[in-house]
Amino acid sequence: MIEIERAQLQSVELAHNAVISYPAMAWQARDDGEPVASWGLTWVEGRCFLFFEMLHSKPGYRWIVVRQARLALRRAAQVGESEVYTPRDAQHITSERLLRALKFEPYSVENGIEVWRCLVSN
Repeated sequence: MIEIERAQLQSVELAHNAVISYPAMAWQARDDGEPVASWGLTWVEGRCFLFFEMLHSKPGYRWIVVRQARLALRRAAQVGESEVYTPRDAQHITSERLLRALKFEPYSVENGIEVWRCLVSN
């Protein structure tokens, strides 16, 4: 059974072997107690970014990405953000289609990474 929970940043860092060094709100999905995805909002240099990482992939997990990304965009609007950015993961062939479905549009290329922007409203 999939469970969605607000996550402590330390548990997200451990699950992904990464360091989050900016203010952030994070959530995790667990399947039978094992983390399968982490996502959230973080603020870098005055901009709000959406991050999402799947640890394990199953066909049934697809809904997690779309539903939780939309909820995160809503949360960003609730805290006063009008724009949310995200880097496009070029390793995944479907990332462009996913970002377009979430109403993101190409914004810029920063340090060789495509950055996409979504306009959000409350």
